Amino acid sequence: MKPTTPRHVTLEDGRAALRQGAWEEALDAFEGALRADEEDAAAWEGLAIAALWLEDHSRVIEARERSHALYGAAGDLPAAARLALELGGAHLELRGEMVIANGWFQRGRRILSDLPPTPEHALVHIWDAFFALEGAHDPDAARAHAERAVEVAEATGASDLTMLGRALTGVSRVIGGEVGPGMALLDEAVASAVAGESNDPDIICRTCCCMIDACEQVRDWGRATEWCDRLRALSERWRVDSFLATCRVKYSGVLLWRGEWEAAEEELTRARDHFATTRPSSAAAPMVRLAEVRRRQGRRKEAEALLDGVGTDPRAVPVRAALAIDAGEADLAAELLMSLLRRIPERALTLRVHIHELLVRAELARDHTGEAASVLAQLEALTEEIGTVPMRAAALSAGGALAFASGDSERARDCFEEAAHLFERSGSPYECACARVEMSRALHALGSRDRATSEAAGALAVLDPMGAVPAADAARKLTGERAAPDTSVLTPRQREVLALAAEGLTDREIGERLFISEYTVHRHMSDILARLGVPTRTGAVGKALREGLL
Repeated sequence: MKPTTPRHVTLEDGRAALRQGAWEEALDAFEGALRADEEDAAAWEGLAIAALWLEDHSRVIEARERSHALYGAAGDLPAAARLALELGGAHLELRGEMVIANGWFQRGRRILSDLPPTPEHALVHIWDAFFALEGAHDPDAARAHAERAVEVAEATGASDLTMLGRALTGVSRVIGGEVGPGMALLDEAVASAVAGESNDPDIICRTCCCMIDACEQVRDWGRATEWCDRLRALSERWRVDSFLATCRVKYSGVLLWRGEWEAAEEELTRARDHFATTRPSSAAAPMVRLAEVRRRQGRRKEAEALLDGVGTDPRAVPVRAALAIDAGEADLAAELLMSLLRRIPERALTLRVHIHELLVRAELARDHTGEAASVLAQLEALTEEIGTVPMRAAALSAGGALAFASGDSERARDCFEEAAHLFERSGSPYECACARVEMSRALHALGSRDRATSEAAGALAVLDPMGAVPAADAARKLTGERAAPDTSVLTPRQREVLALAAEGLTDREIGERLFISEYTVHRHMSDILARLGVPTRTGAVGKALREGLL
C-alpha cells in the first residue's frame, strides 16, 4: 500500500504550488491535506485561492466559508476576519451580490474592532479605498483610506498591502489632479510588483491596474502601453485567464487611442466573452467600451444593444450621451451628463473632464452658447490643473466648437489647429483627424477653400481605413467627394476575411495570411453571415460584391 503523505508536507506542497502559479497542483495538494484533516482551516483557505485562479467560483465561496468558520472556532480572530473580508470580495467581484458582500465586510470589521493592529486592519482600509474610488468616485476619501492602509501595513510588516496601499494613494492623487506626485507613488508601487517582491497575483494585478487606470484618467497612453504589456506578461507567467481578460479591457483603451480599432474590438470581444461565462458582474466594462467603438463606426443599433446589456452602470452614461448628441437629441444628452456630474465629487477632476467635453457639445447642439461657455470655462480649469497634453487638446477642441458656433471662425480655426497638433503629438489619429475636419469647416467659413479641402482630405485618409464612418462621411462632404458605399455593415477586418474567402481560402489559410487564429477567423465568418443575413460563405461573398462592400 502506498504510504499516506504527511499532512504538513501536503499543505506545504500546496503553498509552494501557489507561489509558482501551478493552480491545479495546488488544488490537488490542498485536497490531499483535507483528506487527512477536513478541519484544517489553512488547507481550506489555500484551496479557495487555487479555485479562484481556476475560476471555480462556487468552490471559492464554499472553501472560504469553511475556512472562516474553522479559524473562528480555533480562536484565530485575525484569520477569521481576513476570510470574512475575502468572502465579501468574492460575493462582490465574482457574483455582483452587493448586499451579501456588505454583510461579510461588516462581519470582518466587527471581528477586528477589539483587536490590536494587524495586516487585516490594513486590508479593511484597502477595501474602503476601492469603494471610495469605484463606488463614490471620491478621490479624497480614497486617498485617506489608502494612506491609513499604508501606515497600518508598514507597522504590521505587511509589505504586499503596503505596495497596494501606495498604488491606491497614487491613483487617488492623480484623479484629484496631483498627477506628478501620484504617478511617482504608482511608479514605486508597480516597480515593486513587477520586480517579484510579491507572490500574490491578486495584489500584483490590482497594483498594476491602479497604474493603468491612472494613465487612462490623464490619457497618458504611452505609459499605459508599457504597463499593459507588463501586465500581459505577468498574466502569462501566472497562468491566470482573468488577469488576461482584465488586461484586454485596459489595453483596448490604448488601442482605441492609437486608432487600432480592429485590434481593440478583438480584445474587447474576447474579454466580454470570457467574463460572460466566468464573472458576469465584470462584463460591463468591455461592453461599454465596445459600445463606444460601435458608435464611432456608425453602428448605432449595436451600440445601443450593448448598453442595454449593462443596465444603469454609470460608465455607460457618457456613451449614451454621445449617441444622443449624434442623433440630435441634445436635451437628453445634457440631462444625462448633468445628472452624472451631480454624482461625482468636485475633486474627482479627471472623471469630470470627459463629461464636460460632451456637455459643451450638447449645450451647443441645443443652441445654449452661454451655458456652453460656462461649461468650457470649467473644462479649461480642469485640464489646466491636470496639465497633460491630451487634456489640453481636449479643451482646445471644445473651445473651437464654441468659437465656431459663436461665429468666430478665426478663433475656431486656431483652436482646432492647435488641438490637431497636440492630438498628433500624443499619438491619437482619430481625435487628430476629427479636429482637422472641424478646422476644415472653419476654413471654409473664412473662404480658405483650398486649405479647407486639403485638411478634410487628410482627415479622410485617416478616418476611412479606420472604419470611422460618421466622421469619414463628414470629411468626405467637405472634400466634395461622393458618398462611399455603406461599409459599416462589416468591420475592416471582416471585409479582409471575406475578401480572402472570396479567393477560396480556408479558415486556416485565412488565419495564416492575416496572422490570426483559426478560431478568430471562424468567429469573424459567423459574424459576417449574421450581419449580411445569409446562410453561406458564397451568399456572403455575392451580397458583399453587389453592395460594394468588397
